[in-house]
Amino acid sequence: MKTRRRCLGKMQALDYLKQFESRSTIHVYMAAIKKFLETIYNAEAEPLEEFADRYLRERSKNLQQIQEDIQGFITVIKDMPPKTRRTYLGAVKIFLLENGIELPQLFWRRLKGRIKGAGAVSEEKVPNKLQLRAVMMHLPVQGKALFLTLLSSGMRIGEALKLRIDDLDFSTDPVTVHIRAEYTKTGEKRLTFISREAKEAVQEWLKVRGQYVKAAVEKSHLHGKKAEDERLFPFTSVNARVMWRNALNKTGNGQVDPRTKRMLMRPHVLRKFFRGMLGKQGVDMAECLMGHRGYLTEVYRKYPDPEKTLAEFYKQNEHLLWVFTEADEITKKQQELDDRLRTLQALNEKLQLENMELKAKVNALERQIAELNEKWQRLDQNTKELIESKEHILRMLKEKGPQYIEA
Repeated sequence: MKTRRRCLGKMQALDYLKQFESRSTIHVYMAAIKKFLETIYNAEAEPLEEFADRYLRERSKNLQQIQEDIQGFITVIKDMPPKTRRTYLGAVKIFLLENGIELPQLFWRRLKGRIKGAGAVSEEKVPNKLQLRAVMMHLPVQGKALFLTLLSSGMRIGEALKLRIDDLDFSTDPVTVHIRAEYTKTGEKRLTFISREAKEAVQEWLKVRGQYVKAAVEKSHLHGKKAEDERLFPFTSVNARVMWRNALNKTGNGQVDPRTKRMLMRPHVLRKFFRGMLGKQGVDMAECLMGHRGYLTEVYRKYPDPEKTLAEFYKQNEHLLWVFTEADEITKKQQELDDRLRTLQALNEKLQLENMELKAKVNALERQIAELNEKWQRLDQNTKELIESKEHILRMLKEKGPQYIEA
């Protein structure tokens, strides 16, 4: 067991959180530390930094007490989902390590052994198109644009909220979304696409976006919102989730998991909807568009022009992601495509037949020309022979005398 407590006068106990770029990670780690300290002091740990400093001052030299604190903490959070308990335990471990307190690995291993299960236990409900249509109709213009973008692109909500306006290329069909490396969870850039419905919603949002930003700046006194915000969706994840939750409640889709108290139709289900629709047509393509690293690498390695291949795949299956387009319209369009294909096939067969007939006629003409050439050559030869014969006879007659010629 080691303790290397740093001087609090130079660095605060939670300063290490600044190294994390993800706001959600920082939020979860702070929630875990707050819960841990409230367990110790049996009081609300506010302000959190002061309670963290106090704990380290009081416990840094008593490692046995720290172990007992952590064991008590595990008991307090025993009703949380296994994944959450593991995350909270990991957050406390990092908090201690970053402040120079290292406990035996055997201790941590035994604690993890007490946590049964590893996955998330919250139930999720992937909505159908009828439910999605109802929810979208109860969203404000910016919410409709955002969530149609999520639904039709497979992006994470954190990625979409970092997009800048110039990350979308409206000149392509379908509209291309360039997701920069700094936006993604994996740190790898990629591209995806949005449907024509999402395109229309985004274009409508852009018409009033300037007014929205201006109004937000005027109302923002605490956080100092800037008018130069270049993001396509210049609001926070909290704002987006509030819009989504309100729309769910208005449409009767706001049910929650009785165990975790989380919504069954969280924004993340839109990503699952995307995967369910396009995954049936091509798992590797759908997973690549969603940004899953293994599939991303495989597709870019497999195809000579992966971006063109992805665009063609998306365009071919885009109708599966439509929410407002009626099913009979999709069927009608599919029928029209099938009719056009059959017409093209019939035309192709006709052209092939005509081509074969033309080839046969050309071959026959070539044979006739060859025969005529041969006859011409024979006629020419006969003519030459006749002329030579006539000339020979005339020479002979001249030799015999004029009287033979006159005769």
